Amino acid sequence: MAGHDAIDQSLLLALPDDVLVAVLAYLPPRELFRCRLLCRRLRDLCLHRDLWRRVCLPAQERGVVRAALLLAPCVRHVHSDTLGLEALASLVAGTTCVVKELTVSVGSAPDVALATPLIEKLSSLGGLRKLWVSFADTPVATASPLLQVIYSVSDLRELNIWINSDASMPIAWCDVKQKPSLTLLSYTSPTMDPFLHLMLQTHAATLEKVYLNKVWKMPEPASNAVPGQSDFPLTLLNAIPRLRALCCFPNDGLSQLQAGDALKELSFTGIHREGFPAGALEFIRKATQLQVVNIDLPYEDPSGPVQALAESCSAPRLEHLFLRSTHGSNALDVLAAALPRFPALQTLGVASTPPDSLLRAVSPAALPRLSMFRVCCFETCAHAWLHDPFVQDVLVRNPQLHLRIEVSAAPVLEDCPCPWCRWGCHKELAQRPSSLWSFFSAHRKKADCPRDCFQVALPPCPSCERPSAQPVV
Repeated sequence: MAGHDAIDQSLLLALPDDVLVAVLAYLPPRELFRCRLLCRRLRDLCLHRDLWRRVCLPAQERGVVRAALLLAPCVRHVHSDTLGLEALASLVAGTTCVVKELTVSVGSAPDVALATPLIEKLSSLGGLRKLWVSFADTPVATASPLLQVIYSVSDLRELNIWINSDASMPIAWCDVKQKPSLTLLSYTSPTMDPFLHLMLQTHAATLEKVYLNKVWKMPEPASNAVPGQSDFPLTLLNAIPRLRALCCFPNDGLSQLQAGDALKELSFTGIHREGFPAGALEFIRKATQLQVVNIDLPYEDPSGPVQALAESCSAPRLEHLFLRSTHGSNALDVLAAALPRFPALQTLGVASTPPDSLLRAVSPAALPRLSMFRVCCFETCAHAWLHDPFVQDVLVRNPQLHLRIEVSAAPVLEDCPCPWCRWGCHKELAQRPSSLWSFFSAHRKKADCPRDCFQVALPPCPSCERPSAQPVV
């Protein structure tokens, strides 16, 4: 085989078809096409469905994308930006390749005219299960044909719509009412428009995850408007019996949402100038089965949602919590005091440098199941922050904990002027591509650890009960 001369081809070709297909599965798409040139048997086997149904066509290899759409029986994912919408639409017009996941970006009326038959053709082949469509400055008046095709896709499981337009998308007119099939609907738009309402109504019987996000501009300081207050689809959400994951803007009408015991995941996202409305806080308190919560904290009263969550019926069951705030640590101080109310917590994330009060509060007594602590570090050097006594202490006191640092621009350890980087205490870490994006701990990597687990602290010395010397790798 091309690029694999060291392997005896005769031995490979002596394998049964199913075993040979299992071997070929290790090859990337380009190599599969090369192998087809070697013999008739490989010509056919290299187009086996099992080799292609997991393939996401590489964006950087346009030739492979063209060949796959012409020859492969199926692929997992295609993105319109790879070839450009016009070239992709031309190829798809004559393809028999079944595409499971499709991403399409439209930014003009001509793009709508290209994307409409593209999606229609792939839908007609069967197998299209996930669809991402982004409308960037697309004239709303021209979008109806594309919306109608999106609405008409049969057996679609996940639909992600992103709209950057000030006008509402119209309702998709269709002669035949579509059978419900969606389990996930993600809708990002400045308004909760008629097309969203149609999708929620049509797929209410099957929907399990609904993500309603806003594309909006920060209101002027003098404005008291709270985005999302007037057009929240409360009635439609109440008609979804299997709703188990909801993402939306905090809304006063949430107090009337009858999510019941099915709701397991809740996310409040977006930029909130004002504090959470009373209805949103009440909804948090009365939720009974939440296991995953993500909250973008508001500028005013950021501790309100944290306190409501600590008082909620879900607090003893909560397993994963992530809080995002860039305006003070008051909410994190409140969280620190409330940690014992979350005994089932396995993952804790804060999108800021955690205050010392929170680091002190993280303990096996308060959080016996905690194994992951995600933080954002805005210090000059994240490596130096790792050596902060409070950070070292939280790792030593929680021997099973992994600390994950999210940094926007990690320093190059050998070039950083801080004393820790100049000392070179973690030479192996400096050689890793992931560097400061590793999972830090006070234990050596174990079988159930993340792949990039890296020990930066040592447990206390048994004889003197003091921390051992800093590990030098």
